[in-house]
Amino acid sequence: MREGLENQDEENLEETDMPEEETEEEPETVLTQMTRIEGEIEDLESEIEKRNKVIEDLKKMIDETEEEPVEE
Repeated sequence: MREGLENQDEENLEETDMPEEETEEEPETVLTQMTRIEGEIEDLESEIEKRNKVIEDLKKMIDETEEEPVEE
């Protein structure tokens, strides 16, 4: 009887869309979700700062090239 139930459990796991290893993970707590999200936000803010720096550098280059006299 017990073996039949174990076989049924294995069949049920195979029928689900989620892989077996994901079913064994503990669900994220609110605290771990918040910590993960805060880390992602910090990464995004850092990326934005880098891109803004590149934009500022490009603006400076454009301004400098506009100021140079055109030689014919």
